[in-house]
Amino acid sequence: MEIVLFAASFGISLTCFCCMYIITEAFLCMFFPSTAWKKSASQQVFVSFIGLLFGVLSCILNVIVRVATSLLRWWLFFFILFTGFSCIYVTYNEYPSLWVGFIQFYNVNFGPYLQQRVIIPFQIVELFLKGIIPVWDSFWWVSKAFVMQGLFPIFIKEIEIVMQMSITSFNFVQNLAQALFTFGNSFFCTGTACLYPETRVLDLLTCMGDVRLFITKSLYIIKAICGTLSAPFDIITFPLLDPNFASFVHNTVNGVLHLVMVLPQVTVERCQLQSGDIFQVLLCTPDFSPVFNFFIAGINSLGLTLDNWMNIAFTIIKQLVTGEVTSCASVDMGMIPDIVKSSPVFDGNHTVIVGLTSWLYAVTDGYTAMYMGSSDTDTKIQTWPYKMDISLGVAAVTYSNTHDLDVSALSEGKTVGSMQTTSMMACNCSDTSNGMEVLCAILPMTGLYYYYYIFCTCIFCIGIFIY
Repeated sequence: MEIVLFAASFGISLTCFCCMYIITEAFLCMFFPSTAWKKSASQQVFVSFIGLLFGVLSCILNVIVRVATSLLRWWLFFFILFTGFSCIYVTYNEYPSLWVGFIQFYNVNFGPYLQQRVIIPFQIVELFLKGIIPVWDSFWWVSKAFVMQGLFPIFIKEIEIVMQMSITSFNFVQNLAQALFTFGNSFFCTGTACLYPETRVLDLLTCMGDVRLFITKSLYIIKAICGTLSAPFDIITFPLLDPNFASFVHNTVNGVLHLVMVLPQVTVERCQLQSGDIFQVLLCTPDFSPVFNFFIAGINSLGLTLDNWMNIAFTIIKQLVTGEVTSCASVDMGMIPDIVKSSPVFDGNHTVIVGLTSWLYAVTDGYTAMYMGSSDTDTKIQTWPYKMDISLGVAAVTYSNTHDLDVSALSEGKTVGSMQTTSMMACNCSDTSNGMEVLCAILPMTGLYYYYYIFCTCIFCIGIFIY
């Protein structure tokens, strides 16, 4: 131990002597003859030493000032505290009447005011909290127990369904963002490109499909938690599971968007294309048909939703009360030709089937056409303007580029008619004295009106036969 102390003392002393030697040499070299390089180095050493010395001194002085300031602050606090208690002690013992007068003045002037403005409100709050805090604590205790002992184990057990619900939520946000982006991007157009309102449809059907899938998974979780609540939740959430409700939301929202955003721009763009002729008033008049089509389709879907909802609610309640399970009658899935032959519309004539879109097809005999949707019971009958020869073939064509949204039970307003092959084209060939006459006509799904007659007559002169 003594050797360690000696070594430490010797090392510190040797370091101090070395520093003193370097500083003394630098000081002497500045005033005695020496080389320029040595003088410059001595000046730098001496300046660094002075800076270090002032730094150490300022640090020591700063510590001293801070300690003194802290002591004075605490001394001032204790001095004020001591002075205050001393005054209280002296006045209480020597002048008790002063305290009695102060208490009387407080009770007369400040006491009633504080009682009415502060004490009584706090007492009312205390009474309220005495009744609500136990309920609040019970709610949190039940919620915590329900989550930790009920939901959490079920979520762990049904982790696959929970992950599917998370993916469905992500898809909902992604599809909604994509639909909004596409809808907003459709407004960046000029000229005739802005005249087609059917291109500006906010796709909410895909988003509602994600909602339907999420509700389905949620009902499965609820059934796993408490089977008794399964039936009430089935009744409450059924509209979200019905595709008709999705169609109602889609068409209603698009109807409002077309009325507020699309219709003004389309009208302005169309009005700018007019050239001051007789059609000026017509071109500058708003076309409300897309708006009405969307609203009519939405109301139709809402009616179907309410009808299905009441049927499902009645069936579920009946099963809960009576225990009777409702069985659905089987549907005749006959082939399309059998259905057509049994119909008196064609009266046994030769017919052809024409596939139009993914949701529509038609059957015709050249006189009459029957359009059919996803269900064979939903039909729309139209008549050709002329007798058509179906043996020459019937083509699925697009009738026009105008908005032609079907609001019947065929499509239920889900598909925009524009740019869809919802029309048929057929021809009839006959020999006349002037040669061969080919008569063609287009039959739209919405039917023909006096201003919808579209036909083209092509006369081909074959010439004089050479015998």
